Amino acid sequence: MKKHPRLARKLRLLYNLKANPEISNNQHLATVLGVSRQSVSKWGAGSRTRSGDAIPDAHFFRLGQIFGIDSYLFTLEIEEFEEEVRLILDRRNRRRLRRPQQIFHNNLPAASERLFGREAELLALNEAWNQQTANVIQVIGISGAGKSSLINEWLMRMDAENYCGADTVLAWSFHQGYGSQAAIASPEAFLRRALALLGESDAGQYDPESQVIRLVQWIRRHRTLLVLDGVQNLQDAYGPGFGHFHDPGCALLLRELAKENPGLCVLTSRLRNADLETIGQPRAKLITLGGIGFGAACELMRFCKIRGKAERIRHPIEQHQGLPMTLRLLGRHLDLVRDGELAHYMELVPLLEESGEDERAAEYGRECLARLPLHGQRMFFCLLSLYQRQASLQEILKTCRGLEVEGLTSEILSLTHMELRYGIFALEKAGIVRVWRKPQGMKLELARFPGAAMLLNLKLHLPGLWRAGNRLLFARMRERETGAGESPRNREVRYLSVINGVRAGCWHEAFTLYFRDLRNSRYAPPDTDFSHLDQASLREFFADPWSRVDSGLEDEEARIDLQCCAAINLAIFGDIGEMIALSRTCLKWFLARGNWTKARAFASEAITILFTEGRRKDAARVLKRIRGKLGDVNDPAAAEMLDGLAAVLADLRAARKKERPAAWRRRP
Repeated sequence: MKKHPRLARKLRLLYNLKANPEISNNQHLATVLGVSRQSVSKWGAGSRTRSGDAIPDAHFFRLGQIFGIDSYLFTLEIEEFEEEVRLILDRRNRRRLRRPQQIFHNNLPAASERLFGREAELLALNEAWNQQTANVIQVIGISGAGKSSLINEWLMRMDAENYCGADTVLAWSFHQGYGSQAAIASPEAFLRRALALLGESDAGQYDPESQVIRLVQWIRRHRTLLVLDGVQNLQDAYGPGFGHFHDPGCALLLRELAKENPGLCVLTSRLRNADLETIGQPRAKLITLGGIGFGAACELMRFCKIRGKAERIRHPIEQHQGLPMTLRLLGRHLDLVRDGELAHYMELVPLLEESGEDERAAEYGRECLARLPLHGQRMFFCLLSLYQRQASLQEILKTCRGLEVEGLTSEILSLTHMELRYGIFALEKAGIVRVWRKPQGMKLELARFPGAAMLLNLKLHLPGLWRAGNRLLFARMRERETGAGESPRNREVRYLSVINGVRAGCWHEAFTLYFRDLRNSRYAPPDTDFSHLDQASLREFFADPWSRVDSGLEDEEARIDLQCCAAINLAIFGDIGEMIALSRTCLKWFLARGNWTKARAFASEAITILFTEGRRKDAARVLKRIRGKLGDVNDPAAAEMLDGLAAVLADLRAARKKERPAAWRRRP
């Protein structure tokens, strides 16, 4: 007899009986195993004459874990295999029909919206529970990755199946922001409530260690699903004890459950738990949440009713690193305030401000910085947040030495080398800062949301340092860009320099830099690679995008120039309607003052873009409207402008006609 005969039929039987509801075909199984679908098909290529027993042993034993059956069953003949599998599933289903004796959820953050792109993580949690492949699972990720949403979705699915045979379900959140009192987030409150729910009414007379031992003993006698959400509040975030629980009772609880647990304990945290590292897999498994994949992120954006070209959606997804929270915030805001038009997409800081989430984000920024014990360390990361890009450690320190800012640069320069490295290490391990260690030095960049949160904390609560820090970087970047050439890196620096300049209140200098070096051909569209940076720079000049330039820029002609650039950008991002409305305002201003040169330059770009985007009638209307405005004007320059615009439109029509296939041009 072959090792596992009729494997193809056995797999089809498992799919049909829904031994694992998440796997219904070879493609799903291949994804879980990490192999190609063709490999699974070859393993099960058996027929009545071929047994199909070529599956590698490593995957053979894994199949048993995935479907929740003993792997030796695959060696049975198909009739015996089916009989045994049906008995196992019958027992499992009868167990699932019974609800747990106790279910308690304390203040878990509500997950009221659909979850995207986390099917692999949900499958891993299901497998750990159903096949008992782990005793403890820790789910880690930075704020906004969707840890609590993942757990809520999983618990909802478990609830639909009566928690799949659990005797007790206990979920507890240590997020202080979700409980009414800070005391609820304490380990003492959790131990008291857990033991009381389990019938230990006299638990208060025991010390914490005794309470933990009694809780562990109870859990080991019953199949318990224990969920502890937001345990980063119980972990050391700095120093030699980084990642360890500062409460010895919690450390004891986790170590004991990791060693032996008939149920499952699930933790969520921003920090990897050091108490579990010595235990390792398979008893203690790790699920790391980053951004969701591009396909899932696009699906999320479409779910939020975002409109715009597919290639334009890629940039905000990449900018926000695929984090579901920020993508959902962007989508919800654009849907409610901007009718879902991606043309109004903006960088994270102004987005948080316009949506009223700035104070909440600033609070998170303070929480990130609170991990660091020294004021100089906190100021270092405040300065790094102003860069909004990758910066070398050497560059940051050189900037601090170049121009003194009281309360900022002196505090940073007072740090020892070890203190600075310890601060970087602490935030790197928490996923707040990304570090590249190279022979020429260390480079740093804050993760997108924490960086924006620190920036808002500085702006809202330390406005003096906010303005002084931006002025410091504006001066430094302007020095760097002179004679720097046209490399993408230097062009990015100049765009960010404009943003720093506006935030520092250097309106005229920032405007001059923007038009001299970045839009030197005036109203021509920016390079595709820099269209979003250009949009971000423009956004800083506007008090209300895109109708009103901030009063800090007093020159009226400069304001109109910025509105012209905004109109061109709106067309690039697909909002033709607002582009046309803004174009009318700008052209009316130029024509009223006889500024034919600028009127021609802007109208030429507007006509070209409208024609290219298929709005040929609108392109013709621009020229018609200008003619109507200049009906009584007797000026050779105005006539020359009209002739030039007419030539542009004629050339576009000729090029369009030439591009059409010959069959389209024939007339019957």
